[in-house]
Amino acid sequence: LVGRQDGKMMIRLLLFPLLAALLCVPHCSGSQYVRLKGDALFKKKEYKAAIRKYEESLEKEGDNTRTYYMLSLSHFQLAQLNYMQALSHFDLDNPKECLKEAPCKDTEALEDVESAINRVSEMSGRVEGELLLLKAKIFMKLKQYKDALVTAKAAKKMNSRLTAEASSIAGDCYMDWEEYEYAVNEYKAAHEADSGNRIYSDKLHRAEMELRKAKKKKDYYKVLGLRRGASLQEIKKAYRTLAVKYHPDKQVNEHDRTRAVKKFRDIAEAYEILKDPEKKRRIDQEGPASDESEELQPFTLYLFFFVSAGVLFLLSTIVCNSRMKT
Repeated sequence: LVGRQDGKMMIRLLLFPLLAALLCVPHCSGSQYVRLKGDALFKKKEYKAAIRKYEESLEKEGDNTRTYYMLSLSHFQLAQLNYMQALSHFDLDNPKECLKEAPCKDTEALEDVESAINRVSEMSGRVEGELLLLKAKIFMKLKQYKDALVTAKAAKKMNSRLTAEASSIAGDCYMDWEEYEYAVNEYKAAHEADSGNRIYSDKLHRAEMELRKAKKKKDYYKVLGLRRGASLQEIKKAYRTLAVKYHPDKQVNEHDRTRAVKKFRDIAEAYEILKDPEKKRRIDQEGPASDESEELQPFTLYLFFFVSAGVLFLLSTIVCNSRMKT
């Protein structure tokens, strides 16, 4: 009798969770169930199918922060796959055709991220920061560096946990513009935020090297966007064009004004040097700074040290032998 009662109790304990699960199924069969299927497909890296599920989920439940976020991530991952696939079949004779599909997918990802930011107003700072960082990455792939820089800084301001990645993106933008001092500052921030990441330390080292090279000798022709040996008339024309373009008073926002001040100074310095016939002649004769000579300089110093040490050793040996003979 006791055994039968225990058996009935066990059956009840097993049946109650099953009944509860069955009652929950109708609630999960709608948008939440579709979204979970999308998550499963995303983990399997089936991004196209995941996108369809997330879109289906949004049609059923309306605006949802997490679903928009996962939809954006799916488009972004798909864009990366398309981009890498295009690069693997890269044709040097016809590069535009090979890369045509990838930027299109990047644009789709950008649209999804923007819709997630604009349409979902009740979003936490953490999620919005992640979406902004994702948007900055897409801008980088589209080579829209100004938009990437502004968006990366906004992401960092929104979520301090994203400092490392956001600062790295900002540094990449400055490197592309050859503004190495700003790049060094951004890479330093990234390295301090994530000191264990080798990528940030390598980027910082490269930016510091480029900054040292730029300080050693500037290419004034390059600053004015001219070929080496350009005429004085070409130099004056380039100076006037660039001075108008980068004049600080003509810049709209503070970031553009800060960049313009530095650029304007460089342009003025290049013009002052190149308009002087004697200085221009000397620069034309010397040519641009050679990277190879800078790289070989430490080796030359080591070679000089070892040769000097060898000569001293031979001289000391000769002196010792001569004394022993006497």
